[in-house]
Amino acid sequence: MDNNRETRSPFFKAKVATEALSGEYTLAQISSRYGVSPSVISRWKKRGMEALLSSFSKLEREGDKGGDSEFTRLYQIAAKREAELNFLRRAVAILESTPKKP
Repeated sequence: MDNNRETRSPFFKAKVATEALSGEYTLAQISSRYGVSPSVISRWKKRGMEALLSSFSKLEREGDKGGDSEFTRLYQIAAKREAELNFLRRAVAILESTPKKP
């Protein structure tokens, strides 16, 4: 039994589904461009939308654990580095303005 079905990569499917979801082109135009039937594109589009909804639902259930705390931690590190940099700039300015002893 021959299996003449062509398998497509997940990246390709996502690209085509995203284009279909954008609504910029019709299914017929997308089908012609990528050589995939409109019914297959519709199926990929539906799966893509379901995956998006599922991922957002999961984020809401988890309460976006760690996202804000990670941002806060990185912001604190950046603020500390900025304060250190400003201190060093002032120190260099003072050292440069101090007359050198012969």
